[in-house]
Amino acid sequence: MGMLRINSKVVSYDLEGNGPCIVFLHGYLESKEVWGDFVKRFPNYTVITPDLPGHGDSEIMD
Repeated sequence: MGMLRINSKVVSYDLEGNGPCIVFLHGYLESKEVWGDFVKRFPNYTVITPDLPGHGDSEIMD
């Protein structure tokens, strides 16, 4: 799990694999955890799954 600080707020993300990049975004009231095993279907890609602000381990943005 990675953490990125934007304007003093934390945004959490997971990064897995190697190759061209794919970003999976979760829906309303979900978190990056919804992608779980699905990410493993893309072993030839770098997959980034962030927690959008106010969801999962990410803080609410003002």
